Amino acid sequence: MWSDMLNDFDKNSLLDEILKSEDFQRSQKYSELLSYLFEAYLEGKQLKEMIIAIECFGKDAQFNPSDDPIVRVYIGNLRKKLEHYYLTEGKSSPYKLDIPRGHYDIQITKQEPAALNPKNIHPIYLSIIFLLFTIIIFLWFGGRNTSQVVNGVTLSNPVWEEFLQNSKPTLVVLGDHFFMYKYRDDKKNSKAYIRYADINSPQAYHDFVHKHPDLQSELQLLDFTYMRPSIAWSLSEILPIIKTSDNEITLKLASELLWSDMENHNVIFIGQFKTLYILEELLKSFQVEFEAIPPALSILNENMEKKQSFIPELPDQGKYHQDYGVLIKAKGTGNNSILFILGFDEVGVIGATKKVAAGDFVETINSDSLIVTPESPFYFRSVFKIQGFRRTDIESELLYFEPIQN
Repeated sequence: MWSDMLNDFDKNSLLDEILKSEDFQRSQKYSELLSYLFEAYLEGKQLKEMIIAIECFGKDAQFNPSDDPIVRVYIGNLRKKLEHYYLTEGKSSPYKLDIPRGHYDIQITKQEPAALNPKNIHPIYLSIIFLLFTIIIFLWFGGRNTSQVVNGVTLSNPVWEEFLQNSKPTLVVLGDHFFMYKYRDDKKNSKAYIRYADINSPQAYHDFVHKHPDLQSELQLLDFTYMRPSIAWSLSEILPIIKTSDNEITLKLASELLWSDMENHNVIFIGQFKTLYILEELLKSFQVEFEAIPPALSILNENMEKKQSFIPELPDQGKYHQDYGVLIKAKGTGNNSILFILGFDEVGVIGATKKVAAGDFVETINSDSLIVTPESPFYFRSVFKIQGFRRTDIESELLYFEPIQN
C-alpha cells in the first residue's frame, strides 16, 4: 500500500496540512474528529460507532446508534470536507487522506494528478432541459383558466392569498446552477463544462480565483446556466395555482435577478439553497442561514444566533437519502410578500413544493402539540424532513414551524 511508504512523520504532515486549511480552521469540531480518527489510525485501533460516540462525542454506555445518528452524520460531513479540501487547497498533495464509505478508519492513498476533477456536461443535455422548460411555459399560457381551483387552493387560501388576490404582479424566480468551462486542449477547439459545489455565483468565482490565481486563466465564466429537473416539476405544480389569478406573472432565473425586480412584485423562489444568488442575504434577514459544504441549515434567534440546526444526509446520487424541505413566507421590502420553496437536493425541493401546493397546508402542520391559526397575511418559517430516492419523496415530517410577525 502507498501508506506503507510513508513514515509517521510524513503521515502527520499530511494531517497538519489539512488542519491548517481554511475550511478546517473554521471548524474545531471536525478538526478534533479528524485528529481523533487519525490517532486511532496510527495506533492501528479498529473503530466502531459506539467507541467513537463515547470517546469523541462524550456519550455514555446507554448510547444507542439506532436512535442517535450523530456519529454517522459527522463522519459523512467529514468525508465531504476532505473531498472539498482535495479539490481546492489540497489539490497538489501527492497523497490523499480518506475515510472509505461504510468504515470509520483512515486510509491514505496516492492522489491522481487530475486535481480539478471536472464534471463534464454535454451542451445537448442543457438544450433538452431548455426545450422541456419551453414546452411547459407554452402549455401554461395556452391553457389559462382563471376560474380553476387547483388542489383545493382557493383565492382565500392563507398561503397563497397575496399571490392570488393582491394586485401586484407575481415574479417566479427559478434557481439555476452556476457553471464554468475550461478548454480541453491548447487549440481551444472544445470546452469542458465544470461545476464546483461551493462556487455558485460570479462573486464566489471571483473570490475563488483570487485565492487561486493560477486557475484564473484556466477556469472561465460560462454565459449560460443549468436547471435541475426538480424546477420543471415544481413549476408544473405552482403555475396552475398562481394562474388562477388575473395578475401578471413573470419568470426569471436567479442568476439574472436584480434587487429592482423585487420591489414591485410578489416573489416566489423555487430551487436549491445554493442557487439563491443575491437572495442568500435576504434569507438570512428572515433568520435562516445555510452552509453548502458540508450542507447544514440553521434557524437563528433575534440576535442572529443559531437556535436550531438541521444536517441533511445526502449520499451519492441514486441512493435513498434524507433532505430538508424549507418553506418561508415573509414580508418583503416593498410591501410585498416573498415565498421561498427550498431544499438542499431535488427531493427537498419537490417535497417542499408538494406541501405548499396542497390546499390543506395549514391542516397538515396542525397537530396535538401545534395549533396554527393563520392571520392575514400569513407569514411563517417551516422545515420538513423529506426522505426519498432520486427525485421521489417518500416520507415527510414537520420538524419546525414558527409564525413570523408582520
